[in-house]
Amino acid sequence: MNQNQSQLYCALGPFLMANNVITDDGSSEKSRIILKTFGLALEPYGDDVVQRALLKALRTKFDYKPTPGDLVEIVRESLGVSKAQIKRDGSCRYLTLTGMTLGNDLITDDWRVVYAIKKAFGSLYGFAKDQSPDHLRKRDFVEAYSAVSYEDSFSTPKEFYLKGYAQKSGYGQRHVSFLGDYQACLSIAKSRPDFLNLQVPRDPNAPKPKLLTAQVPQLSEEEREASRQALTAIMAQLSGSYVDQLTA
Repeated sequence: MNQNQSQLYCALGPFLMANNVITDDGSSEKSRIILKTFGLALEPYGDDVVQRALLKALRTKFDYKPTPGDLVEIVRESLGVSKAQIKRDGSCRYLTLTGMTLGNDLITDDWRVVYAIKKAFGSLYGFAKDQSPDHLRKRDFVEAYSAVSYEDSFSTPKEFYLKGYAQKSGYGQRHVSFLGDYQACLSIAKSRPDFLNLQVPRDPNAPKPKLLTAQVPQLSEEEREASRQALTAIMAQLSGSYVDQLTA
């Protein structure tokens, strides 16, 4: 047993004893097996993360004997990647999606969105045209969104683009909607070989262009009076010339 494992088991012992999972500090064969089982479940996580999670777990009242999976979920919660948190994120993504123009192509910085749509609906078109009641469609999306665990996410192929079904723009480009951080989505768009054929949205945080307005020069009262007199004289000359032409 290396030093890290020893520290982990020392931290695990009090928690397991407090929740009646083991009856001693690991001196018996049965307790050592249980400690090793819990330790193996927590080994993929950093020692500091596990230590903090165990401190939190010691303050958690369990109505049953906790399992290795219960501790793993507490560790995930401390990392912000628990199953419950991923489902909450999925619910937020679903609400955002339903308010978007789904005919456009979609670029997102959240690979789980693409994964969920393809897994549950096959395509963006399938998601948009699904006739299920909203609560059932949301359920299917969130379940697919959270289907990949935090640990499995590292080996899961990730996609960030979904083709829409709307017609191209008048310039032959495809309209694109962004879901997530604008700059991250723009970087994904620029990395695509067909970037020049994509009509990406405008940055919502960019300052709006100022409208150009004609600047009318301000004249003094004397200048305005001189202008009126000059205009009157010109009109009189024009009128005299017109009368001369009629009487010629």
